[in-house]
Amino acid sequence: MARIVRVSVAQISAAIGDVQQNLATHETAIRELAADGVELAVFPECGLSGYLFDTRAETEAASIEADGPEITRLAAVSAELGIVVVVGFVELDAASGRLYNTAATIDGDRVVCYRKTHLPFLGADRFVDVGENQPAVVETRAGIIGMSICYDLRYPEWARSLSLLGAEIMVHPTNWAVPAEPVARILPPARAMENAMYVLVSDRGDAERGVDFVGLSGIYEPNGAIRELCGRGDHLITADIDLDLARRSKIVFDPGVFELDLFGSRRPELYRVITEPSAS
Repeated sequence: MARIVRVSVAQISAAIGDVQQNLATHETAIRELAADGVELAVFPECGLSGYLFDTRAETEAASIEADGPEITRLAAVSAELGIVVVVGFVELDAASGRLYNTAATIDGDRVVCYRKTHLPFLGADRFVDVGENQPAVVETRAGIIGMSICYDLRYPEWARSLSLLGAEIMVHPTNWAVPAEPVARILPPARAMENAMYVLVSDRGDAERGVDFVGLSGIYEPNGAIRELCGRGDHLITADIDLDLARRSKIVFDPGVFELDLFGSRRPELYRVITEPSAS
């Protein structure tokens, strides 16, 4: 029996440094999507805070705590509407004073945070600390979700780890500028196909401090096919997906003649170089 889930990617603008305005924009979109029966909605990287900060002090001024009133508010909305939401923000860990580029999967009063582990030298990522968490996979009412943020997608080991841990859907908040268009077009369907899982990418399609974001948010099937794809601007895209199609790594084109087993044919004993520290 098919397990159909209605999912959405919200490609919405953000006002840099204005957490309260961005929170209101998120809540408006969440309520609109829930009214359309959406069970999982993914929002852009740092969508609550903005991204292209110039100093650590400015980045910290736009940060919020994972158990603060903003995430608590979204958890209440999630519980009220029965919708799982994935949001991005600059997180302040008050105990340590550290900042993180964080995505939170919110399923009612359950909040699971993932702190970005691969950091480019760009925007807020110049000033935040490296997340040391293991690959984050969380079971929700909308399926088993693996979490990834922006630059993480350039590392196939990350997506593969999420898949091996059972992810049916990889959620990928991002802030891709126009020069990243090849990444936006090539890597999401590749990661979906490589790992037999759905990939939901939420980018921005507006501009911030003179930098244009490329848009191209999308919903990708486990075979790499594009279900939905945005241009630039603000968009809410939605699709009904069948979770039973995820993690079907055995592909039979002609029984006994032409068969593939994506996971069964792996040779992990030969891949140890992947986990060795780089010499550079």
